Amino acid sequence: TWSGAKILRAEGRGPSDLATLAVSRDGVVGALWVQYRRYKIDPRSYDVWFAASADGGENFSPPVRVSSETSRPEAKLNPELHFASGFIGGDYIGLATAADGSFHAAWIDARDGAFRLYTARIEVRR
Repeated sequence: TWSGAKILRAEGRGPSDLATLAVSRDGVVGALWVQYRRYKIDPRSYDVWFAASADGGENFSPPVRVSSETSRPEAKLNPELHFASGFIGGDYIGLATAADGSFHAAWIDARDGAFRLYTARIEVRR
């Protein structure tokens, strides 16, 4: 069954996009999403965030930033992409769990201006 909707966001940030969920072997629900930074000043700057729930999605931990640097894509470094719509690199984000209960995140990051695939291992301590 599904519980009611929950709002997860990092306080003081812009709008969110591209959310994904995964559930560990221990029943921990992990949520990963892209959240824009200074949206009105630079709508393409974003970070990747994670939050976890140990009670089936009723309550979530405070969001933790997964990306170690802010993505700031540059059109000249990604000439094959169309930036007019605020395109952030292909709408690709993923979250999976491993046998040890850890989460593994994957996202498109442009911390140096060019889109590249980044990954992170996330451990949730109960």
